[in-house]
Parts: sequence; structure tokens; C-alpha cells
Amino acid sequence: GGVQVTIVDGALTSIAQHPTAEAAGVVVTDLRTAAKDHDALVEAHLGRLTTSVEGGTGSDEDRTITLNDAAWTGGVFIHVPDEVELSVPISVRVHVTAPGAHLPRVLAVIGRHSRAMLYLEHTSVSGVSALVDEVAEIVVQDGAELRLATLQDWEDGIEHLGLQKAEVHRDARVVALAFTIGGTTVRLRPEFDLVGPGADVRPLGVYMASDGQC
Repeated sequence: GGVQVTIVDGALTSIAQHPTAEAAGVVVTDLRTAAKDHDALVEAHLGRLTTSVEGGTGSDEDRTITLNDAAWTGGVFIHVPDEVELSVPISVRVHVTAPGAHLPRVLAVIGRHSRAMLYLEHTSVSGVSALVDEVAEIVVQDGAELRLATLQDWEDGIEHLGLQKAEVHRDARVVALAFTIGGTTVRLRPEFDLVGPGADVRPLGVYMASDGQC
């Protein structure tokens, strides 16, 4: 249940809204569409968390992140308005069926004193070799609460390089769980910036590797 977004081979293919989320004014849309319809939020936040603050300019030192910043292929924009307590989850499924390089992007803005659940799922078909270079930027504004869960359930042959960067504001709270059980190589960077008094993060991770995985 809940809002369901699907990104296949780096392209956003479907968004299934949910009546509860729609009634609350929750926005889930293609990031390119959001750049036109919600330009103020996108301009304020897209790429901001992956830009080095040292000297005021310059990109993240990680070239995989720089590549996604410059050439992301399929993106989703999520906005939960202020004071909304969303009872259904927002799920984003990144699925790979073809070889090559896929660069999905997620930008989520969780409004002041709102509550939401965000689930990022990663899957693939068997027998495919591909690189997934993914960036998720999440802004959790004052007094908001976010429960974030990510599942990496790749088949063999997938190289997954990912950054999940969250900015947690005053009295906001994030509980994050990353669960990795597949893929040839998975390198996930969960990072949390506590930028206000009372900001709180509880990061959790479970990794289950078999022979040949790293």
C-alpha cells in the first residue's frame, strides 16, 4: 500500500498515488516535472547536499556522486507538506533489467512538524551486469519525523554505488535502516547532517554477504 514509484533502468516509469497522500497534498512526481511545477523547492535543495561547503564551491570528492549530479537519468521528487502526518508509506523501487550505467535520483523534502515513511527498494533480474550510481537527498525540516528504510536485494552482476544524504533540522528525528542482501559490490554512504538543536538520528544497518560479494 501507499504511494508507489518505479524507476526501471534509470528511467521513471510509473507513479501510483494513494488517496490518503493525495488528500494531504503530498507531491510525488518526476523530478524534471517538479523543476517546472515546484521550482522553488527544487532550486533550493537539488544538489545542495552533495556540494562541498569548503570554500563555498566544488563538488563532492566522490566522483560517482559528481557523475550523478551532472547526468542523472531518472529522478523522483517527494514533498510532504508542513503539519502532515502521513499514515501510508512512500515507496520508490529501483529495478534493473538491462546492462549499462543507470543513474537514479531522489529528492525528498519532509515539511515542518510532519511525519512520513520512505522506503527505497533495489532489485534486478538475473544475468544482467550493470552499474547503478544513485543519489538520494532528503531534507527533514524542523520538528519533522522520518522513518527511512532501504533494501538492496540485487542479483549477482550489479555494482551499486549510492549516497543517501539527509539534512536533519531543529527537533527533527530520523530512524534509518539499510538492509543489504545482494549485488556483486554494494557501497552505500548513509550520511546525516544535524543542523539544528535537538536533531536526532538513529542509523541502523544489516549486511549479509556471500562468496564473491563485497
